[in-house]
Amino acid sequence: MNSSGIKRGLAGSAITALAITGLPFLASSANADSLAAQEGLATGVTLQSPEFVASVENDGSESTVHLVATGGSDVQQVRFEFQNAGGTWVPIATVSRNAGAFSTEWAPPPATFNSTVPVRAVALGSVGTEIGTPDTNNVDVDADADAIDIAYAPGAEVGVFKQDYATEGQEALLGAVSGTTSDLAADPALTFESNTGAPTTSEDVAGEVETGDTSRTYSAPVDFTGYSFDTVAPIVNEALILAQAEGEDAEPVNIYKQSISGVTVTAENSNVQGSTPTDIAVKVTDSKGNPIVGAQVVAEDAVTGANSGTDVEYTNSQGEAVFEGATGSANGTAYDFYVNTTDNDVYENGVDFRRSVTVGSYTAAPTTITTSSKDGAAFDVDENATGDLRVRVLDQNGNPVNNQTVSYSLSVDLFPPATGAAPTNPPATTGNVTTGPEGYANIPFTDKGDGEYTLSAYVNLDGTPGQGAGDLSAQDFVFKAGDAELEFDDEMDNAAGTTATYDATLALVDGTPLAGRKVRFTYAANGDDVVVAAQGAQPNGTERISNTVADAVTGSDGSASVALSDPANTPTRSELDGELDAASVTNTFGNAGADADAVEVNFVTDEVDGTAVVKIAANTAEGTPGQVTTGTVKVTVDDPDTTAVETDPAANVLVTLTVDGDAFFTTAAGEPTDPKEGDLEGDIVDRGQSITVVTDVNGNATYYLGVKRSEDFDDDGEAVVDVTASVDGSSDDEDYKFSSEDPLNGGDVNIKLASAQFQTSSVLPKLPLTDTVAYDVMVTDQFGNPVKGEDVDIDIDGVGTASASSVTTDFNDNVEFTVASNVAGNSKPVGTWDAPVNEYNAAGVVVPTTDDIEGEGPAVEFYAVDFANSTYTLSQNGEETQPVGTTVIMTYSAVDQNGEPIELFVDFFRTGPDDLQGGESNSKDVFTGEDGKATYVFSGTKEGTATVTAIASETATGEAIADTQVTDTVSFGKVGGGEEPVVVEAIISGDSNGPKKDVVRFQVDDEAEGATVKLFKIRGTKSQGNKRLVQVREDVVPEGGTLTFKVADRNGNKKTRFIAKVSATELSQKAKSNTQKLR
Repeated sequence: MNSSGIKRGLAGSAITALAITGLPFLASSANADSLAAQEGLATGVTLQSPEFVASVENDGSESTVHLVATGGSDVQQVRFEFQNAGGTWVPIATVSRNAGAFSTEWAPPPATFNSTVPVRAVALGSVGTEIGTPDTNNVDVDADADAIDIAYAPGAEVGVFKQDYATEGQEALLGAVSGTTSDLAADPALTFESNTGAPTTSEDVAGEVETGDTSRTYSAPVDFTGYSFDTVAPIVNEALILAQAEGEDAEPVNIYKQSISGVTVTAENSNVQGSTPTDIAVKVTDSKGNPIVGAQVVAEDAVTGANSGTDVEYTNSQGEAVFEGATGSANGTAYDFYVNTTDNDVYENGVDFRRSVTVGSYTAAPTTITTSSKDGAAFDVDENATGDLRVRVLDQNGNPVNNQTVSYSLSVDLFPPATGAAPTNPPATTGNVTTGPEGYANIPFTDKGDGEYTLSAYVNLDGTPGQGAGDLSAQDFVFKAGDAELEFDDEMDNAAGTTATYDATLALVDGTPLAGRKVRFTYAANGDDVVVAAQGAQPNGTERISNTVADAVTGSDGSASVALSDPANTPTRSELDGELDAASVTNTFGNAGADADAVEVNFVTDEVDGTAVVKIAANTAEGTPGQVTTGTVKVTVDDPDTTAVETDPAANVLVTLTVDGDAFFTTAAGEPTDPKEGDLEGDIVDRGQSITVVTDVNGNATYYLGVKRSEDFDDDGEAVVDVTASVDGSSDDEDYKFSSEDPLNGGDVNIKLASAQFQTSSVLPKLPLTDTVAYDVMVTDQFGNPVKGEDVDIDIDGVGTASASSVTTDFNDNVEFTVASNVAGNSKPVGTWDAPVNEYNAAGVVVPTTDDIEGEGPAVEFYAVDFANSTYTLSQNGEETQPVGTTVIMTYSAVDQNGEPIELFVDFFRTGPDDLQGGESNSKDVFTGEDGKATYVFSGTKEGTATVTAIASETATGEAIADTQVTDTVSFGKVGGGEEPVVVEAIISGDSNGPKKDVVRFQVDDEAEGATVKLFKIRGTKSQGNKRLVQVREDVVPEGGTLTFKVADRNGNKKTRFIAKVSATELSQKAKSNTQKLR
């Protein structure tokens, strides 16, 4: 290769001069295949990039500077360094060779921005010592220079095509490069070269740029002419690609020879409108599918190359040759092309590649119409330019319709002013525009004032003047436009020696944010050392330009941010009265022309010369949610070296304030700066629970507190928070009390069911007519805090009557009112509160008044008891047979069709076993109560059976209800008979089951029911004196006396002996079973 190691800043004449004077020159060297060999000197090193400009603007990939060097064969590592302002060389990174080159990413220190900085590459040998001579470039570190990035990774494969078209003078060796750049306009053009000394090339395909983009794609040819390919194994063909916008980049690659393998031809539009022309692209690729650059494509029909203007075109960096002027026909028009592989200018069958494509045509009809804005759905009127607001018409095939008349109307609904009457909207602007070749027609924007605009557009198809149902109409495009304002957030004071972020918001006057706009921050010092913070400390989307300037892009909320840094000083000192300004600047949206009012920047020390004494003024006021509570802190200084106690005010000292609970710090006004008509007072600004304030000349600082919602109000309507003030190790705190009792604005009326302990129905929301439902009432302020002592009027929607027409709220969930009904149906309580209202009027003044707030409680359903479908039971407590003379308790139970106990009066009637015949005093009009149960107590004085019947009525004197009648019997006689327990027989049996579980069946006489049975394994033998029983199972004898036990077989196919023992009961004696052997 030639020109290796010689920087691209040298012209061709300079290279020739080097050769004449006998200096090293490699133009004729053969097999200079690796970048190390191409360097020439074994100890040589060349800093390839950057050579002139180191751009730290984001190139679409990163904001760092790509350092690339090449070195000779003895170079094992390269150390990159830059020289600081003091002349000292500062190491950047030490790297090893990768794909033939040495590279790293460098983030230049902010102090180097907008200055010329020497950067060098130092060659290191095998033991890390310096060899050869360092190579230095004086580069301009620039945050505004257009940046470029080569998308290839180090060592990427790049195909190169050797043109064989001597007749036309086309004999270059061409490859392709692609990547991203921040140069949106290609001004100046992007340029590219290899390290072979071949001519510089320019990009030939620029990526599209949409509004709001900060980078784009590119691709370009690269000329490798003069490269000598390696012919000795192992084959190594390394090269270097260099790119330049204003900033620079370089990447080492491996190149390979291409030959034409694939050819395709495609019409941009294979079916055109009438005689509308279309482009045809012929794409040429190699065997790997990669594009071939510089292939000759010849058109055999009436089309011309987009670049050449002739029938011969050469493929670009994407492997395409584009021809213009192809028209179609109803039957299709064929276009033939061939790709020439030799210098013979005529098509050679079997040598060249021939392809064809057919283009049809049709008669277009306008089918769709759309409106759009390049500036989005909200913009500043200064951003609007011709073509930003437009309409597009497409035909039935989705192709643009040219020369189509479009009628439009542009109207506005002006934003209401902060104060005063609403403005009168101006009349709509109407007109006609004509579409161009791409189907677009530009709609002229008329500034009618700040407001919401509506663009209507249509194509007249029905022949009737004006827009009608038969016309092609676009959906109305609604957008906002006006004069945007750029405003900083509230000024703040910062701790000395720290970094602070400032926010500015770009928005229309109604608050609609403008996203994606560029804002430039400029800081003006006031004798201080505050600077724009380093890039690493900047918020996302912010780019540091210099110590005093930074650019940011507004986010979705319209805000842009910049970080300022106060370098630490010893001792610490305050930096006061700096000034930060912000203004919109031009990007792809344009420029809103907005300039913010500058804010004061203070970095304040919290240290005092002596001992700080901090005192918060005592608070005796009681705050209200939504209102501002003011507090004051005083800081004085006491000299520890004197015996006297000084109270000198500590001026310009930073005080850190914190508050706990749900309180927060707010502003003096509290309310937003631009309340709208109808807004409620109380929506105070939340500045957080930790702020800093600065003392005045008297050592005083004022702060403002607020609270909105707090759970602390829920139990008693009170909340207490604690404010702490701290300065230089000293602090003080003070409690602040808030009450929800007198709210600014009413919130809600909440009616809910009272606690279950207060309800008579267990099946709510259903309840019988005999029950009542209990409700609890609570009202809240606008934040949801409960308010005590407010009167709420109660009405019932549906059946039922409330126990009170008005109730007073409290903080518990006890009963405020009940509802009863003697009619079945649905019932829902409604509460009405004449609540306070403090609302802004059109003039921005708060007007106090009241307004009714309604709230509904949960609905319930009253129902009548269906006695026929209810459930009634009568049962005795105890055994069915009782000893003669025993007292028996009979329980009657009544449950309705919904499962709710029924309140009834019950009469009990008894016959037998004696002569009393139900004559007990407790047998008449026994009330069931809320549990639906009534009891009857009697004793049987003779053997025999007592028959008890119960029947109920709704009142003590009411008629008996037949459906409620139930009967039960009780026997009186001997229980257990006093007889001796009987002998029972227990038997076990089973079948041999091999290695599976042993199954033991157990049987005992019926009298042993309820006894405990234990199953044992017998281990050892009595004769050997080691016999013992091991319990394996236990159970209770059921009715019938039969049980089955399953026991795991632990001895395989050997026999296991089992025996069972049964405990005694009142009716049976204990028993032991037989012994059973199972295998």
